[in-house]
Amino acid sequence: MKYTLGQLRKEYPNDEACLDKIFQIRFSGLKCCPKCNNDTKFHRVMNRMCYECQHCGYQIFPLAGTPMEKTRTNLTKWFHAIHMMTTTRNGVAAKEIERVLGCTYKCAWRMMHQIRKVMSDGEEGMLSGCVQGDETLIGGVQRRKDRESDGDNKTTVFGMVEEGGKVIMKKVEDRKRKTLLPIIEKYVEKGTHIVTDELPSYAKLGKEGYTHSTVNHNQDEYVNAEGKHTNTIEGVWSILKRSISSTHVWVSDTHLPKYIDEFEFRYNNRRSGAPMFEIILSNLSLPLTRVDKETGEVITVYQQEKQRA
Repeated sequence: MKYTLGQLRKEYPNDEACLDKIFQIRFSGLKCCPKCNNDTKFHRVMNRMCYECQHCGYQIFPLAGTPMEKTRTNLTKWFHAIHMMTTTRNGVAAKEIERVLGCTYKCAWRMMHQIRKVMSDGEEGMLSGCVQGDETLIGGVQRRKDRESDGDNKTTVFGMVEEGGKVIMKKVEDRKRKTLLPIIEKYVEKGTHIVTDELPSYAKLGKEGYTHSTVNHNQDEYVNAEGKHTNTIEGVWSILKRSISSTHVWVSDTHLPKYIDEFEFRYNNRRSGAPMFEIILSNLSLPLTRVDKETGEVITVYQQEKQRA
């Protein structure tokens, strides 16, 4: 479903409209004040990014715990950046965000990394049916003789795609069985038909409760006798690498998982009935956690607000 820039500007012409949207997403179900325990309505506080209880004046800050927390950048620019990141196939560069929004490169880069944090619902679920698995190398030029050890300048990414469904990708240390098998067991249901190449790491999948087929690429085989292939996951790698090399030019090993999450989000929502922009906004309502500095306990933002009250 298309969501144009004109629609975005019409729905969110100013920061007030953006803040109202975030408040509705995160706190529309909050009918009782956490402080005075009265049924209440929260009203916007003028010149502040918060809403307060009509009875006791208890204030709620909708941006707390979101990527926009403590931001000095206009919310309209945040919404515009989210729109740009969700209306492209190969991603958007921070320099492009900088030019379009008129902010600094440092600001654009930080905004994009913050937005990538909500490009996931946190529950990837299990793959089933027929799943294709493969691994690829991301990074600089690698000599052929170094491929056995993956090379110091390469990062290994392992991916699994459900035919006609979603993809799950993870940055991994290497392509060994002890590394790949636990990931497969975590994200693929037992009894699933898994198709891979002939990498020895996959050799014992048949003994782990899966149906396993292979495609011998070394013999120029791309569809085996059963009609199974790994072309879908190969296509995923093609788009991912094109996104990195053409849009971002270079991605560090440290931040690569964030870019993987962004691409995974875009791929998995390619057939969604709702615009990806709306999906990202809805993800702001997911339980947000913080670590209490005194106790070390992981608590939600709502629990934190109740403790303050």
